Amino acid sequence: MDLDRTRIYGLVGLLAVATLCGCLQNTDVSAETEPTASTCMNCHNGSLHNDYAGGGLENPHPFPGAGSIECSVCHGGDPNGNGMLGSHVPPPPEIGDENNQIEDRRAYFNRLTLVGIDKFPDYEVNGVTYTALDYLQFVNPGDLRVVTQGKSCGACHMAHAECVSKSLLATEAGIFSGAMYAIGIDNQVPAQQTLYGDTAADLAFRAVSDPDFVHDPSVVGPVGELIEFPVISQRNTGELFRNDAFNATDLSADQLADGRAASGSNLAKLFHEQVAFTCGDCHLGSAGANNRYGDYRSSGCTACHMRYSSSGQSASTDPNIRKNEPIDPDDIDEPERAHVDRHLIRGIART
Repeated sequence: MDLDRTRIYGLVGLLAVATLCGCLQNTDVSAETEPTASTCMNCHNGSLHNDYAGGGLENPHPFPGAGSIECSVCHGGDPNGNGMLGSHVPPPPEIGDENNQIEDRRAYFNRLTLVGIDKFPDYEVNGVTYTALDYLQFVNPGDLRVVTQGKSCGACHMAHAECVSKSLLATEAGIFSGAMYAIGIDNQVPAQQTLYGDTAADLAFRAVSDPDFVHDPSVVGPVGELIEFPVISQRNTGELFRNDAFNATDLSADQLADGRAASGSNLAKLFHEQVAFTCGDCHLGSAGANNRYGDYRSSGCTACHMRYSSSGQSASTDPNIRKNEPIDPDDIDEPERAHVDRHLIRGIART
């Protein structure tokens, strides 16, 4: 496995998101008289059976051999729950409902970008314990943090999921590692500090490794491990935000005589954080900034295989999707979020 190669062929072959996976067979329900539809199907599509025969939500995966995958196979939730509250996976308290996202900017940021959700602890709602990945799977089954667990898309396309999760499109190792190299920060993986003239990649959106990796001196670039590129800042005085230790006048001492930034210094931390927020939102591990016209998407498989309009507004026939959200695509406001154009898996042309 070469962690520094894009391996785009893995991504373009990846059928992704939502109801992509589960691999159920088509069933003939024409002879049935009693309703058999899940709560999801009945509410979002209107059909009495799990066949997308209603006038609502589009069938996202109308492919031979798996043309009527039930919603919960990929999204999770309770297909037999009572209404929205009984069927949907509730958000973790760090995100909360829309009223909370209006008041709590961090909660809204995490919901909009999907950043950091996998870090939230388990939580309990109405006697049921949920994990953060349960919620992440519900809002985006194509997220790489979900599919690499063998869920949703990964249930049928695990080889693709593993390939993509280790590609540059997912790790963004070139930007994260390259930025730190540019200011002279030491490689953070000791075994890789001398590789390729000390230019080996060491950082990624999430840690990845290859236990079978063997260094080949005749090949430049491959590494066996990437560690997580952490987000340092917090909204408190103990970190970067409103911390007097990061005033410009105090940072000059963190620059070495040869021009490099001292590893672990406040100057290095500040540069690190700027890279994370200004250059680090294009990888598949999150939904990116997701807050302006022409930049709306989701994370993971969904980023390529579920198209968004430039405005982020939905044209789906699902009656429960707000079609005018965001109201102003150039100025999205809490608690608005973008929606896929249509609830349909799209193929990506091979290049």
